[in-house]
Amino acid sequence: MNRFVCFMWLATLIIIDNSATKSAKADDFEDWLNSPPTGQVEAYEYAGEDEDEPEGGLEHGWNPFPAASAGGPPPANVFGIYKRKPVSRSRSFPYRTIGRLSLGCTGTLVGPRHVLTAGHCVYDTEHDRFTRLSELSFSPGQNGDLRPYGTIRAIRSSTSKRYSREHNPGFDYGMVLLERPIGRRTGWMNFTPFLSGKKYGINISGYPGDKPNGSQWHAYCPIERVLSERMYYGCDTFGGNSGSAIYVLGRLSAKSREIIGVHVEGGETQNKGTRMTQAKYNLIRRFIANNP
Repeated sequence: MNRFVCFMWLATLIIIDNSATKSAKADDFEDWLNSPPTGQVEAYEYAGEDEDEPEGGLEHGWNPFPAASAGGPPPANVFGIYKRKPVSRSRSFPYRTIGRLSLGCTGTLVGPRHVLTAGHCVYDTEHDRFTRLSELSFSPGQNGDLRPYGTIRAIRSSTSKRYSREHNPGFDYGMVLLERPIGRRTGWMNFTPFLSGKKYGINISGYPGDKPNGSQWHAYCPIERVLSERMYYGCDTFGGNSGSAIYVLGRLSAKSREIIGVHVEGGETQNKGTRMTQAKYNLIRRFIANNP
């Protein structure tokens, strides 16, 4: 009887282990640092404790542009059509949730210490390795040499296995976990699955390398084309904008902002972003819940 019980116990372990192996093949986050689930954090927009007056005249609503809604081919050259404007008051919401990553990318707080960015900002597909955490930090609301909320060290970074293992550009997005919850001061932006695929007017703010160092710039333009995992648009961007949130304003309420994608790549005729699908949304939510 003891041998039988021992055999059944061993068989159960083997079944559990096989099950875990199978589930690992599904799309999931791959981490530079692994840690067990520890709690829940709601992913909703939070304006933070800083109550500076908002920056005016930059953001625009989500209503589709007439030209974008009508479809048709994109313009031959998008650069200079939808010009960028400098964000002079980077301590205003939501610009203080957007920050510069130390390696030359942009990220956006989507939780107390959770930064959404591009996958290639945390994972090097050429050498198949994560960026060293010792070289990764985040400065929210940076404006030139001014860092009103300081610089916070990263203690974990993650990206989709579809990106790290398959190098699939449609899954070029990642998360950075900060050492301390600076988002409780700055607030953070909401994010939502972009299910409709409508050609909304979108907002993109980040840190382009062709502008004065450390300065944040904002652009507004229509979505030109939407695919299952990617989206295309004519907003002016430059190296350094990688990881910038693509967000819409006022879809749920007059002041709400919802991230529906992440800017990842420039092009000669259109710039490209990773579309926020339901699956990506679920993984980001899980990352936030597992790392409160």
